[in-house]
Order: sequence, then C-alpha cells, then structure tokens
Amino acid sequence: MLLCHGLYRYGAWTEWSNFTLACWAVVAPFLLGFGSVATPMWAHVLIGLCATTIATMQLLADRKVHPLSSTQTIDSK
Repeated sequence: MLLCHGLYRYGAWTEWSNFTLACWAVVAPFLLGFGSVATPMWAHVLIGLCATTIATMQLLADRKVHPLSSTQTIDSK
C-alpha cells in the first residue's frame, strides 16, 4: 500500500533522496578508487550531475508552488 501511495503523491523527500544519491554518484568514483578509470568515472559524474540538476529544479519548483506561510510548518503540508 505504501508503495502505491508513493507513486501518485509527490513528496519533497523523494527529491531530497534523489539529490543525495546523485551527489553520491558524483563523488563515488573518487571515494571508492575508480576515478582513474575514465569511462565509469565520467559516466558516474555526468549522470550524477544531471540527476542533481533535475532534483534541484524540482525542489525549487515545489518551493515556488507551495510557499510556506509564517504559520505553516513543513509537516502540515
């Protein structure tokens, strides 16, 4: 049931998790020691940067659509 709920209801947590995983994809080649192998390193970096950019755009767009009022908290959305 929870999986189905996540498919039709947007949550900012999904974009934050995408952002976090995309940042990991960018730094993983260097932290895990395969930064000297060009093809996998560039694949990780480029895909990570693309995913980071898209997640950032989604988070910024959501902030513009649903601005928080002075009495509204993040949990009360």
